[in-house]
Amino acid sequence: MKRTLRILGLGVGLVAFTGGCSGDDKPVPEPAADPGALIRATMSSSVGVLLDEFPEGVERDRVAAAILAKAETFWHDRATRQARLASVRLVFRSAFYTDPKDALPITPTENWEIALKGKANRRTVGTHDVVAVDYDLTSVMVSTASSPAISEPALGTVGGTWDEPFEFPVDPELMLQRMGYACISESQFPPNSVDAEELDSMYDQTCGVEPKKTHQGCHFTALPTESCIEALDSKVGRITTKVHFERLAYDKALADKHRIGEVTTPDFADLTGIREQFEISRVMYRFIKPDSCSIVEECVGGEGWRRLLSFTASDKNVGGKPMTIGPIDYFDDKSVASQLIDHGVFEISACHEHYHFMHYGSFEYGDNPNNAKRGFCLQSTNRFSNNEYGPLFNEFASCSNQGVGPGWGDEYRAGIECQWVDVTDEKTKTAPVKKDLTFTSNPDGFLCEGNPVLDANGMLTFIPTEFKTLDGKPVDKPVCDYFSEWNKNNSDSHEVALPLDGEGYVTDACADGQIGPRRNCEFDKAPAASHVLACTPGQQTTLSCTIASGSSQQVVRVCDHSAVLDTGIPCTFNESFGNETVLATSATVIKVTCPAAKSATEPGGKLSIYQGAAFNDDATAAVTCVITP
Repeated sequence: MKRTLRILGLGVGLVAFTGGCSGDDKPVPEPAADPGALIRATMSSSVGVLLDEFPEGVERDRVAAAILAKAETFWHDRATRQARLASVRLVFRSAFYTDPKDALPITPTENWEIALKGKANRRTVGTHDVVAVDYDLTSVMVSTASSPAISEPALGTVGGTWDEPFEFPVDPELMLQRMGYACISESQFPPNSVDAEELDSMYDQTCGVEPKKTHQGCHFTALPTESCIEALDSKVGRITTKVHFERLAYDKALADKHRIGEVTTPDFADLTGIREQFEISRVMYRFIKPDSCSIVEECVGGEGWRRLLSFTASDKNVGGKPMTIGPIDYFDDKSVASQLIDHGVFEISACHEHYHFMHYGSFEYGDNPNNAKRGFCLQSTNRFSNNEYGPLFNEFASCSNQGVGPGWGDEYRAGIECQWVDVTDEKTKTAPVKKDLTFTSNPDGFLCEGNPVLDANGMLTFIPTEFKTLDGKPVDKPVCDYFSEWNKNNSDSHEVALPLDGEGYVTDACADGQIGPRRNCEFDKAPAASHVLACTPGQQTTLSCTIASGSSQQVVRVCDHSAVLDTGIPCTFNESFGNETVLATSATVIKVTCPAAKSATEPGGKLSIYQGAAFNDDATAAVTCVITP
């Protein structure tokens, strides 16, 4: 596998909302000559809920019974989340093979047919106790006529078949909490972009044990001691399966049934935002160090503990032609001649060690315009349409040749570094705040939403602007023959509520089927007497936690505290100092290290306690925690 060719840029692209945000599809005009191609994709797999984290015996049996009673919709949703783990391998497929191969994305999820094979049952997967169900997935891919042969030579003719192998966790949730970074590829992502809620964009079953942290391999945040396959076996339970592709004869009725995605402008590119993804947002807390890239890139209002409203912003090309940026010397290794770099449109980021697009857009919460977002790479990261205008192959899978193909899109996930608005100064001590979250993309028109004006040699032409690079050099803009009202719908907004101080997505309701004591949702502040506890900075501290007799098992999460913000920090499982289950039968002892000073203004010496029912369906019971000698 050629790691140096991998550009896993899900969520690191340039977004332009040129057609407005809408989930409504319009009829797709059929091509005049080329009817397109059809491929059926099928997969049989098993998906489940891991029971290992619940105490063996009566308590685990009770939880298993409750999960067995879940509706079919619960299992359909869980199967969808497992199948999404195939996206990185299928979208960036060329990086996984030495033979010429390209993308084979199995269409948008709304085109998936998932059929459960019987009822869920309790079983053992490897050495793991799970409740699981078997299922079949079927999808029909509609594409340009030439796509199958380019993406996979075996599918070049009708009747051709291909099998793509996969290794999945039987439980697709809580992967970071259970396996750490073993199955996560950070290749080409900005630092601090691993997000426990969005690992489908980073899941890589081929990740192994690496000797050092690099940007070319899987790992540069942590070095796991197990490969992905080993971690699946030891921590969760592994499902071995395959996606079977079969080239079908083109049939208009079948294409009509599975065709997805409007084509607004068949003769040129048209990028439009995806409203349902823009509405995904959450509040998180992060400690920003003085030398952080977030400071350098002006993503936050200052150092120290910051409260951040992160959100997803995605776009798709609903035109019939590619939105092309062209060659960029992304890592400044002098390997690619780049007009856009020569004219100052892209600038090198010494912090991230690659080029940024400095006119990406802006975020606002209410009238708070405190973020100037830098783009990383305009890249096709997912195929959102399923029609004869959109190729299966991924022309823009590498940041050395940037753009978004027709029917494809570029995603900025909520967990990506700087994909946020700094809302630290919003006043929410006594009541939540509701304001509009606004994203304006391509505000300066550096992306050509129309036809680029080229010279006699087919090269871009430029005009001077008032902008300067960070080192004071002039910035020229590519000349574009924009289509009428190209920027009419480049902004979108919707109302977002900020919760009370010390609350965030960890205290929100679970939205994606996360179950168990390691989840990052449905926690609350412990009762006032136990929520903030003083301790000696840097010293080992022992907590004794109890619940009332007859209560359901609860989980206690021990988090940091901010003196500057005067609030507890609602931490995730991987950020916590301790995360333990408390039973009504006896006190639970938790040993942690008391937070040391982080800065002159954050002296440490305080813990904040959050709690929740260990099994989501149970009632919450008050937990009492005290520090013991």
